[in-house]
Amino acid sequence: MLKTITRKMRWMACAVSFSCFIVPVAPALAAVQPLTLEAAVQQTLQNNPQLHQFSYTRTRLVTEREASALKPGYELGMELENFAGTGDTSGFDSAEITVALSSVIELGDKRESRISVVDARLDRFELERQAQTLDVLGEVTRAFIQLLSTQEELKLSSEAVALSKGLYKTVQERAKRGAASDA
Repeated sequence: MLKTITRKMRWMACAVSFSCFIVPVAPALAAVQPLTLEAAVQQTLQNNPQLHQFSYTRTRLVTEREASALKPGYELGMELENFAGTGDTSGFDSAEITVALSSVIELGDKRESRISVVDARLDRFELERQAQTLDVLGEVTRAFIQLLSTQEELKLSSEAVALSKGLYKTVQERAKRGAASDA
């Protein structure tokens, strides 16, 4: 007798603690909007890490294109000779300083060629980004359809359970009245 009372108290304690967790969550669940395919696609486009990598790669390629469009820079060179000698060439009296300013002269539209190479990389990148985006969105659509299918299966299963319970109740009543056997 004491064991059954203790068990009942344990079950009641479990039920009370469970209800403490469920009650605060229930209003939050009621406010949740049903998920639509459009919302799932938007959430995926905003939060998918596979798609976020493309923004960094695109920034890198655009920066590379801008760098390719620049003209070659100028270099300033300086050379100092005969500055620490002895005798007539002691100190800085006979020192020679050479200053050079140089730049690469590009012939044959090399800059335009560099730019077109980076443009081709950008075009390939855009195609890869679109293909990856379509792959991810295809997976989202497939998962969404699977979700809808599972939801409908659950509805049908709950309807089947309800029908079975109703049929069971009907058979029990007929068995009580003697219209059907207990088997």
